[in-house]
Amino acid sequence: MKARRLAAVLLIVMAGLFVLGVRAERAGHSDAGSRPGEAGDAHGREGGEGGEAVEGGERVGEGAENGGEGEGDVLGVNLEGVGFVTLGVVVSVGLAVALWMTDRRAVAWAAAGFAGVFVLADLAEVGRQLDESRGGLALLAVALALGHAVAAGAAAVAAVTQR
Repeated sequence: MKARRLAAVLLIVMAGLFVLGVRAERAGHSDAGSRPGEAGDAHGREGGEGGEAVEGGERVGEGAENGGEGEGDVLGVNLEGVGFVTLGVVVSVGLAVALWMTDRRAVAWAAAGFAGVFVLADLAEVGRQLDESRGGLALLAVALALGHAVAAGAAAVAAVTQR
């Protein structure tokens, strides 16, 4: 398989795995937020330790203590938000199609750069999932990092070995 085609296929597969991982993590958050025996108030808050209010599994005011960032935030951008996930998938699929259909070096370099950025995000996610004792999601993040690394390498090879 040509390096360009390998990168294209991997970008699409990794986009699908990224969506599955975000969905699995969200499902885990909704399960954790509705533990049996926890009382909630009229605002959907649950009783926390010591009587403080907890909202969505996080103590009220906790987000402000760490700079106002949520769990998936990096530099103030929610990497697990619907908009970012959608953008990531659209760009991945767009680059994959462009890699498959054209032989332009610029497309291959763009794909390599995009996949390289995702390698860094995936590795950060591995650490975050391990900190939260979510081994399965950490393993998925490792698989995503490896897939994105191979996609980045294949796209770079395609860019430098152009006919």
